[in-house]
Amino acid sequence: MLGRSRTASALLVASTISAQAGFFTGNELHNLCTSSPGFAQGYVIGVADLTDLNVGVIDQATGKPVVPNKFICIPEGVVAQQVTDIACKYLEDHPENRQSPAPILVYQALLAAWRCPQQ
Repeated sequence: MLGRSRTASALLVASTISAQAGFFTGNELHNLCTSSPGFAQGYVIGVADLTDLNVGVIDQATGKPVVPNKFICIPEGVVAQQVTDIACKYLEDHPENRQSPAPILVYQALLAAWRCPQQ
């Protein structure tokens, strides 16, 4: 959907940075939105792909599959640049939260843009 191989590469680099710094913050991602937009896009798309997974897990008590609630519904036809623009704009518009972990901020941006209809 949004470039899985590029996503894997970006996540590998992001995990290396995270391991060195302890965590990847909104401040760091905000800086990358302008200084290294390609890396920022890879990181954001990695988070978007992760939130878009609709993978069930097995309940250890019952042995039955459990499908978690899905909260973000990215519309069909959305391209990687749109997702990146939304995340980078969210970081620009919310400087008071940039010290928070970057994946949480990307999730909040996507949730604000494309919250699933209530079921």
